[in-house]
Amino acid sequence: MENYMNAPVQLEWTDKDVLEDFEKYHDKKAVSRRFCIPVSQVTEILKRNGVKRKMIPKYLDYTVTPADLRNMPEENVIELMIFTDRDRKDNEDAERLYRWCIQEINFRMDLSGSEYEQ
Repeated sequence: MENYMNAPVQLEWTDKDVLEDFEKYHDKKAVSRRFCIPVSQVTEILKRNGVKRKMIPKYLDYTVTPADLRNMPEENVIELMIFTDRDRKDNEDAERLYRWCIQEINFRMDLSGSEYEQ
């Protein structure tokens, strides 16, 4: 078997690595899969490091306008769309911003040249 594949390498990681991933993905399950550890261990690391509730990304701002979206990098528009999708069921502003993000992405992909619906 060793003739066909490399032996697995056990990677070293720290609490800091887990915290950085959680700050980036805001999802315990995604972080646990990435580090191959149970969700309970991710929760323990978060508690041990003083994270008591789910981190909310700094850029999540429901006062963003279509003009702001037009000037944002595509990566930020996509991330904003993902987080507003999470909140749009209970938040009217999140729903509106989600739709604007979709329209902006479509506009950039040249699928739609229409203006934003207010």
